[in-house]
Order: sequence, then C-alpha cells, then structure tokens
Amino acid sequence: MENVLEINSLTKKFGKITAVDSLDLTVEKGSVFGILGPNGSGKSTTLGMLLGVVNPASGSFKWFQGEQTHKVRRRIGAILESPCFYHYLSAENNLKVVAEIKQVDTSRIDVVLDRVGLLSRKNDPFKNYSLGMKQRLAIASALLSNPEVMILDEPTNGLDPQGIADIRDLIIDLANEGRTIILASHLLDEVQRICTDFAVLRLGKKIFQGKVADLDQDKTNVEVGSDDPEKLAAFLSDSHFAASFRKEGSNFKLALKPGIEITDFHRALIASGIVLNRLQINTNTLEQKFLQLLKSESNA
Repeated sequence: MENVLEINSLTKKFGKITAVDSLDLTVEKGSVFGILGPNGSGKSTTLGMLLGVVNPASGSFKWFQGEQTHKVRRRIGAILESPCFYHYLSAENNLKVVAEIKQVDTSRIDVVLDRVGLLSRKNDPFKNYSLGMKQRLAIASALLSNPEVMILDEPTNGLDPQGIADIRDLIIDLANEGRTIILASHLLDEVQRICTDFAVLRLGKKIFQGKVADLDQDKTNVEVGSDDPEKLAAFLSDSHFAASFRKEGSNFKLALKPGIEITDFHRALIASGIVLNRLQINTNTLEQKFLQLLKSESNA
C-alpha cells in the first residue's frame, strides 16, 4: 500500500519542554488516520509541523514520496484549531478571500458549500452561524483546492451531539470519495466510528499505532450466570469456547477464543442443558485500549 506520509524521528522542543519526541509514523493512502492523546500529548504540534507552521527541532517527514514542498501544499487541505473567518462577511465572501490566498478558482465555492450543506446559507454573515456551521465552513475552505489529503485538528470540539454526528458523517463521506483523512481528536468513540487506523501519543511520544479493525479481532469478554453455577463451571472448564474464565460472585467472566461467535457459544450452553439468567457481552473498544496503553506507560 502506498504511503502518503512518512514521519521519521520528528522532534519539537519549546524551551525545556519536549512537545514531540522522536515521532515515527506512516499514513497509508486512502486511510482515515486518528491521532489520539490526552491534552499536552503533542497532537496539534505534530500537525503544525506537518503543515509547515511549526519548525521541528530535528527529524524529518515527507509527503507523497518526497514531492517538492510547493506542490505538496496544493494537495493538502487543513483545519488547525478554531475556524478563523471575517465575522461580518458572508460564507461566500469569506471563501472568496480564501480562494485568493490559495490562488484557486472561485468557481468551486458553490461546489464546496453544497458539499458541506451550507449552499442555502451562503449569503448569511459568519457571525450568525452556529458552531457546527462554522466547522462545516472551515471544512469547505479546506476543500477549495480539491485536496487529496485532509488534516483536521479536533473537528468536533465543542459541538453538541447533532453537530458531532453531522461532522462525523461528512468526514466519512469525504473518505469514501478516496481522500486520505488525518485527524487529531480526544473523542475516542468518534475515532472508533470514523477511523481505519490510529496512533496514541503520550507526552510527545508514540506509544501505539494500529488498525481500528483489529480491536474487534481480540477476544470478546462475556459475563454469564446460571441457577446451576457448578454445571456452568464444568462446561466452561471442558469446552473449547473459553480462552479463560474466572468466578466473580455468583457469575463468571470469560474471554471467548478468537473466532468464536457468541451465538455458537449460547447454542452449546443450551444443548448442554444450561439455562442462563445473565448474559452480558463486553466488546473491545478504543477507549479500553487507550486507557490500557496510558496505564501501561504510567507503570513503566
């Protein structure tokens, strides 16, 4: 798979503080890549260096196998921090300003406004927009040059649930068009819904990089209970379903072996004459992985 971005030992210091520490990352073409981490982990600083607005102390990165810088910027659209527009200008006129700065044709203004659902509000002043509409206008601004890569820094920050859902759906649609999306976020549930790949940063260091889909391939954790706990314990000990199990109170917590479906497990229980009075499925989540990684690093 072709990489659109390769980062090697990228480092940034602010005085005695190391904001990004020898970061290595690769982003595949067509992926939706989430950069996760608590506040102060170096997410925004990393994106700033990738866009050339923050100078690295050391290390390197290259876009599109090392294409020349002036060509690279035309292939990338970005939103860093809060949307910044003229409050008294309409959405259309704000985008005309952006088009002049980026030296792109204004003929795409209606196209991108329609793409983000703001075409009917293009004559309204920016100051009258809701926060979600402002975020969508910022995405429209980034789309003016029809970029192959979109960089989004906390795109749903501060939005209400409906606004988060709207931006999430828009990002998914942009990815389905074949664009590569790189986003920094602290909303783990949203990243799990949107992203194909993710990396976790802590104190400027990468502590993990992997695929979101792999979270679903881990063992499924199940809690079961029965009026006949001894028979249930014997089944779990003798069956090939449980990778491990332990008794907690009157119930059992177990990890199903990889590839075992919960329906097959349940049918086998019924066939053995075991009636459950409790069945709770706890699938692996990005939040669990994230917290586990942070805990492991803290104890290291």
